[in-house]
Amino acid sequence: MTAINERFRYPMLVVMMVIFLTHLAEIIIFTVAFWVMTMTGIGSLAGAHSSTPADFFYFSIASYTTLGMGDIAPEGAVRIVAGLEALTGLLLIAWSASFTYLTMESVWAPEKD
Repeated sequence: MTAINERFRYPMLVVMMVIFLTHLAEIIIFTVAFWVMTMTGIGSLAGAHSSTPADFFYFSIASYTTLGMGDIAPEGAVRIVAGLEALTGLLLIAWSASFTYLTMESVWAPEKD
C-alpha cells in the first residue's frame, strides 16, 4: 500500500466511523424513549415477544432506517415517536450521505500546485 492510498483511506475511515457511531447513539436514544414510554404506560409495542431490550432496539432500528418490518407495531403515543424517529432517520441518513460525498470529494480532489 502506498502513502497516497493511506492518505485517502484514513480520513474516510474516521468519517464513516463517526457517522456510524452517531447513528447508533441516536437509535439507542429512541430505544430508551420507547422503553420509558412502555414502562410508564403511555404506549406499547404489539407483537413484541417479551418486550426485551433487544425488541425495543430492533424496533428502533427498523423505524430509524424506515424499514418498518411490521412484525412489531407501536400502539398509543409510541406511534408518534416512531413516526418522528423515521423522519429523523431519513433526514440524518440523507445528510450523512451528502456529508460523506463532500468529504470524499475534498479528500480525493487532485492536488493543486
